[in-house]
Amino acid sequence: MAERNESGYGEMRARWQPESLRDIMAGMGMRAVVQRGEQHIVDLPVTPRVTNDSGGLMGGMTATLIDTVAGQAALATKPAGTRITTSDMAIRYLRPATEDTVSAVATVEHSGRRSITVRVDVLRGPRADKAAIATVVFAVLSEPTTP
Repeated sequence: MAERNESGYGEMRARWQPESLRDIMAGMGMRAVVQRGEQHIVDLPVTPRVTNDSGGLMGGMTATLIDTVAGQAALATKPAGTRITTSDMAIRYLRPATEDTVSAVATVEHSGRRSITVRVDVLRGPRADKAAIATVVFAVLSEPTTP
């Protein structure tokens, strides 16, 4: 068995490991979360950095975009300091996102004591055609305790 050379692993990991969600968003080119009424919106420019060989937004990037905006919408329903984690995500890819920008629009369908369910529509182009639809469920791990 070949010996693993891990001398550069720590340096490589430090270079690639994001410090925060903001770093991930910035690395993908996502624009800041905007709240419009009950909806949360994140825009993502469709650039060669996030597209596949066919010129469409990569499925994994779409999933990350969906999870990001859904998490922000879910957290907005709870007190500051609440911890949540994604427990289920179902995505239907409807058509390729090849336009300049896609917008992920999240709407909270249910916010309970133990779980939060969020619907996300990923819209493309000036006509806002649906590129993908998703349902994301978050488990509520903890909420701040009140004295």
